[in-house]
Amino acid sequence: MAENESSGITAKSLILLIVIAIAVSVVVTLVQVLIVGKSHPAITGGVVGASVVGIWMSMKNKKKA
Repeated sequence: MAENESSGITAKSLILLIVIAIAVSVVVTLVQVLIVGKSHPAITGGVVGASVVGIWMSMKNKKKA
């Protein structure tokens, strides 16, 4: 990787990832409360983490192309 190439993470994409993480966590928590009656932080964290990593990798691959 050359010195002048960016890593693909800008302030705009970082803010977008944070907003997506918050939205996903709210949706997952609401779905858990509706289905099970209570929310489990481990499930919420796992879903949020997996979705953010997937989106981040997708954004990173689009920057390379």
